Amino acid sequence: MKKSNIKLKTTKKPDNGSLIHFDWPDVELLPAAEAARKKALKIAKVITKVESPEENQKAVEAQTELLGLTRSVEKVRKEIKAPLLDMSKRIDTLAKDYVEPLQAENQRISGMIGDYQILLQHKRNAEEQALREELAQREREREEEIANAKNLDEVTEIRERYSLEAQAIEAPPPPPTVEKQILRSDWKIEVTDIWTLARLHPTCVKIEPRLIQIKELLDAGHQVAGIRAERVINASVRS
Repeated sequence: MKKSNIKLKTTKKPDNGSLIHFDWPDVELLPAAEAARKKALKIAKVITKVESPEENQKAVEAQTELLGLTRSVEKVRKEIKAPLLDMSKRIDTLAKDYVEPLQAENQRISGMIGDYQILLQHKRNAEEQALREELAQREREREEEIANAKNLDEVTEIRERYSLEAQAIEAPPPPPTVEKQILRSDWKIEVTDIWTLARLHPTCVKIEPRLIQIKELLDAGHQVAGIRAERVINASVRS
């Protein structure tokens, strides 16, 4: 595959302290980064329990190695992605500004076509209803003639005549179509009462807990219904 002639590089050349090398479109971890990770993981694996001040000190030293590398990679990741994200935003803005009037006009025309198709459907429904009523009326007339028939030959003649007449009645033609046109039935939905919807149809709504607000209530000493919470300690280290 032919490589792009676009070159995006970090502002600083990689040195022994760098973790990631980026040269569009390639990105890779440097050997120093691999070595540093192996060292940090080796130190961490020694920590199997923390039950004394000395063990706590060693655990903190291991965390310092682990989090130091994690934060370094995160910093480099953001630096490398910054120009790409900026370019991505500019591309999205350019495309959005371009298609917005096109989409607006398409939506306007789609609405008019939809109204026209609904009108055609109402007309076809009325024609089909009229056809059903006509066939029902003919059936009643047929049965009335059969009731007054004098012999089986007349009954046979009546049935055959009405059968031919029914076959001659044409069904309403289908709505006209246009090449490439796609018509799909859909629903236009406006939620008027989200709480009633959630109570009667819980599968139709999405409810997510707001953990920050829950923690604030717990910190203030409130009992929060609908949860089970216990106090835990998360240990970390400063940069």
